Amino acid sequence: DAGYFQQRASLLHISQFSFFNDYEQLAAEIWPESGSVRRRFLDWAGIKPGMRVLELGCGSGPFTFEGGLADRVGPEGRVIAVDPSAGMLARARSKQQGGAYPWVEFRQARAEQLPFEEKSFDAVIGVGFLQFTDYRAALREMSRVTRPGGIVASFHPLQYDYDVPFFREWFRPVFQLAGKRGDAPKNFIMITDDASEAFEAAGLVQIEIENYGFPMVFHDPEKIVNLFICGVGLFQEELANLPWKAREELLDELKENGDQVCWKYPPEDRIVYVPSQYVKGLAL
Repeated sequence: DAGYFQQRASLLHISQFSFFNDYEQLAAEIWPESGSVRRRFLDWAGIKPGMRVLELGCGSGPFTFEGGLADRVGPEGRVIAVDPSAGMLARARSKQQGGAYPWVEFRQARAEQLPFEEKSFDAVIGVGFLQFTDYRAALREMSRVTRPGGIVASFHPLQYDYDVPFFREWFRPVFQLAGKRGDAPKNFIMITDDASEAFEAAGLVQIEIENYGFPMVFHDPEKIVNLFICGVGLFQEELANLPWKAREELLDELKENGDQVCWKYPPEDRIVYVPSQYVKGLAL
């Protein structure tokens, strides 16, 4: 009730992302369509050359650079990209070596407490970040710093069906842990109406939603557990109640289960299609 475990899970996400030096490579293997999905979202959100844009949850810059945001805004515009993870920001800044993209600036900040004045941006946008935040507070801040008529947009995953044979076998220890509470595993992924309701509560208007699905490939047990549990931390909230040693033992068990699952199921049977949303609205 005091919010301790929620805060602990949030800090774990930030610290784990800081240590993931090969995050982009792993993400490309696990979400092979992530690049095209980002570029499609950029078009859908309506970002245009010359805009002053705030990007939230920029990570190591896959949307800023490879996804085309910096190129779309161009040197006549401005991109300020923020992330709470110092490690991710360092890797993003490394892509600017030699003075590349001087109109892009990186800052360390959290979406719930943006260090910018009201009505500072033409657009506030982010990919795969909203589910890691207190999204209601984040959207209030996003609305606050967007000029009237400006764009607020998010691309984020939604909860999906865990009742897939290989998935339940692989993550059986997590399901058993949750079963002691008589419930499904806790996770931080939003459900269908969460974002649209929060957009409306933040005072945004002309809200548009587009649902989109993309494949997630479960291929390498070590990489999957390191990214999916430790880095992205889907079940981090469920594991947060465990003593640290018990948590590490559970992670080892998940990797062993993954070896067995990858031997038992062919690659085409180890794919989950993740529902996701594009959501945008206009600030008043």
